[in-house]
Amino acid sequence: MTKDDLPDDSSSEDEYDLDDLLGDDPAFRRRDRDIAATVRLGLTIKRLRKRRGLNGLQFAAQLGVSEAHVSRWESGSTYELSMRDLSNIARVLNVDMWDILRIAFSARS
Repeated sequence: MTKDDLPDDSSSEDEYDLDDLLGDDPAFRRRDRDIAATVRLGLTIKRLRKRRGLNGLQFAAQLGVSEAHVSRWESGSTYELSMRDLSNIARVLNVDMWDILRIAFSARS
């Protein structure tokens, strides 16, 4: 290894482009879309819950799950949201399950 092979000290180690590192790997892009979808759905559920005047504990009690479970759904930190869960959430929020999905994924706000 010669001196020319070493990184230039004038550049920061933090200066890199994530896209250059990941490239166009479809698996990473798909994962990113899945994460974004989970977060959008969680935020929609949280917004609808608050409009109904329910706090996390009340909502969890009506669903028969823990408050931590609701928190994970709403933050998008879990993929564990089944159609049965979504149906129960819709029932408690007094909205159609498909409306929750429509709100989460049709508007880009």
